[in-house]
Amino acid sequence: MICSVTVADEAAIIRLPADITRIESEAFADLPHPVVIVIPTSADIDIADDAFAGSTVTIECPAGSPVEAWARAKGIPTVNP
Repeated sequence: MICSVTVADEAAIIRLPADITRIESEAFADLPHPVVIVIPTSADIDIADDAFAGSTVTIECPAGSPVEAWARAKGIPTVNP
């Protein structure tokens, strides 16, 4: 999997590929700065419950997507592109 990372003013934007199918346990845990994770797919991907543990994360994803529903259920803020 290839993703791109942009860092500006102590915040990061991590863009995941459209063909992502899973985000592993603690994949983005304990990041030192706030981060926006861009998940550009409307597919139902498998996200570990602790994928973002200890991090300040906002997830950018399509409106009404399974990812948006997952994030909201976990109390993770979302934005739509």
